[in-house]
Amino acid sequence: MADGDEASAACRRALLAGARFWVSPAEQVAPASALVATYARREEHTRRSGIPTVGFAAAVEALRRRGERLVRLGAVDSDRPPYHYQLFFEQDLRAVVAVLGVDQNLAYRLRPGEQALLSCDVVSWVRDDFPGWVRVRLTDVAGRAWFLVDKVPIFWVDATADSVFPAPAAVRCTVVDIVHRPAEDGPPEVVVSTAVDGVVAEDGTDRFVVAGEMLQGIPLG
Repeated sequence: MADGDEASAACRRALLAGARFWVSPAEQVAPASALVATYARREEHTRRSGIPTVGFAAAVEALRRRGERLVRLGAVDSDRPPYHYQLFFEQDLRAVVAVLGVDQNLAYRLRPGEQALLSCDVVSWVRDDFPGWVRVRLTDVAGRAWFLVDKVPIFWVDATADSVFPAPAAVRCTVVDIVHRPAEDGPPEVVVSTAVDGVVAEDGTDRFVVAGEMLQGIPLG
């Protein structure tokens, strides 16, 4: 892997931490010039959307300089933090041509009106009425704890009266607004509403400002 650039260093750290990776088959190669337009458009899109990247513009320029020489693709995907690193190899894999990284935090891709799962924690069993009721704790971006009580399935958790608490859970929410913070580190703050399933805090509040990293996609099916 190339030395001396931020994207390569970050990708190396992700690999050493156990991130997933793949390399395209030997027959799947392409002239570097054929990739320039595609990745230039992607670089512009991420920049306009405020999605953090590392090494993107430099990677596009490296591909442009390589001209018609063939390259193979590879990738490294990290969960913590959620980042996708795209690698461009020489055809024989003896060297890395370029590395770019794109932040995969869901908050950068959500738009008002879309739904997501908001992380929370089950803190106690409330009652046995079918299908079981629990109390969960939701912590907003300011560190304030909110408590919500509802049926077990509402919180995407498999819990019983005998479960050990606290236990990780989630509640479905609708994005109300995205508060971008391009000048600061970390994902944007997100205003969400849990009213989509009629879930409210014990004081009736259903809108919360949370850290973007607390949001995840809703599984299909």
